[in-house]
Amino acid sequence: MKKYILLLIAGLLVGITTNIGHPITPYYINQIELDKIIFGYFYATMSLGMLISAPIWGALGDAKGRKIVLIICLLFYGVGQLLFGVMHNQYLILAARFFSGIFCGGVLVSLLSYMTRSKELSRFNATRLYATFISLHLVGTSVGSFIGGALGELFNPNYHYVLFAQALMMLIFAIYVLLFMKFDDEEKQKIRSMNPLKSLGDIKLLPFSLVIFLFIIAIINISFTDVSKYLDVYFSDSGYGSLKLGTVNLIVGFVTLGVNLLVTPLIIKKFKPLISLIIFSIIGGLMLILTFSLPNLLFNIYTFYMIFIITKAIIEPVIVEYLSEHKNIQSGVLMGLRQSFISLGGIIGVLIGGIIYANSSVMLFYICAGMLFIAAIITFIIYIIKKKDSNLC
Repeated sequence: MKKYILLLIAGLLVGITTNIGHPITPYYINQIELDKIIFGYFYATMSLGMLISAPIWGALGDAKGRKIVLIICLLFYGVGQLLFGVMHNQYLILAARFFSGIFCGGVLVSLLSYMTRSKELSRFNATRLYATFISLHLVGTSVGSFIGGALGELFNPNYHYVLFAQALMMLIFAIYVLLFMKFDDEEKQKIRSMNPLKSLGDIKLLPFSLVIFLFIIAIINISFTDVSKYLDVYFSDSGYGSLKLGTVNLIVGFVTLGVNLLVTPLIIKKFKPLISLIIFSIIGGLMLILTFSLPNLLFNIYTFYMIFIITKAIIEPVIVEYLSEHKNIQSGVLMGLRQSFISLGGIIGVLIGGIIYANSSVMLFYICAGMLFIAAIITFIIYIIKKKDSNLC
């Protein structure tokens, strides 16, 4: 039970420490007078670092132990944030973001792989353990954003101090891991970590409908990524302070937690995954349009946007549920492909999003709504095809 609690605390700390810098990033970019389009490049560069490094850190954790890998990643991620805070040249900052992404990629990988391979933790219900860990991580994400927003208001206009505070909290987290977390009950056997790039090549082995579904995941994640990242910039451009943004993110986290714990299990039990995905993709798209087309942004954020957050909270586990139905495909390969397409959608999203936002900020959110409508249409086609195939059988 002690290791169970320590692991859940670690999940909360990951969310807090990795998200403190997000609310102040658009303000920091404005302060050092960089083009707004660079905001997307920062995120894409960090995501690229995570995509490349995550399987490597997983393999090192198997061979050398999760604890040392986790501590190294936390410390050097903190160094990356320090570099972000002291550099004003956009190319050096891009290098710092890539550096941070490389080490950020090993943090969750170490904890999640430990969770699945720990002998002591195996006596707990795996689904509940994973769900609780992810939920606390999401709460931590919101708490971290709130703290970052509050620190942004406190240190305004010295936003780089928030990045220094984030680095300090990474150090504290690393000390927590060093002193309190024990990983000595893991199975001592080496396994080959999946390479996300190799996983992409495995598409040819999958049913055509599943290949299309993977592209749906990428399309949906383009929308989700752009909304979450460019809402920060839109808030700044609309004249709202970082504290208001942090407060919104805090509420988003607790709404997501409540939906995941209370609503999503009922949805998955009552509706087929494809039907749920169609319905909530359409609702989510409509809520985005209402949020950014009607006057009074703050009112829209706390009403229509929160409904969008509810649909997002439901869509993500519904996708996993649909993938898990394909028992004839190795789960590692399938989940590896899922992560690859999530990363692909995120990188494409912010790169294209930055260009669109620079020309028309509101249009970006309308396009994100359109992405969800497109995902719903393609999902409906897959549903019809699968229904016809089942009737023929």
